[in-house]
Amino acid sequence: MSIALETIRVKGNPRIPEVEEIISNMTHNVRHMLIQILTAYVQDDEKMAKEVAGRDGIIDHDYVRARKLIVDGIEDDPSKAAASSSYFMVIRLLERIGDHIVNLAMWVVYKTTGELEELTNATENQTL
Repeated sequence: MSIALETIRVKGNPRIPEVEEIISNMTHNVRHMLIQILTAYVQDDEKMAKEVAGRDGIIDHDYVRARKLIVDGIEDDPSKAAASSSYFMVIRLLERIGDHIVNLAMWVVYKTTGELEELTNATENQTL
């Protein structure tokens, strides 16, 4: 619900189209990952779960790119600050959804192998 509310708050404010494109891509990727991880869970597919978890790096990369564009946009035009606060919220929520999907992937791996396996690159997450 927070993402929907932030979308409403952006209306009527100066916006940053490049950030909105990244948000659109993040949304598409997170949705696709969620569908796939639920499929992996139902099918006990360890390989698919690991593949899905591996794509979280794309979400993290888009988060960092969007964050930089938002900061640059505010510096270039302070009137974009209102929309940018919503952008920050949305990209953070999408990034967290990606992290939750990785947690689900870890559950699938544990469920199928009985082994607890870390599926993220710890050094990548330190840049967020």
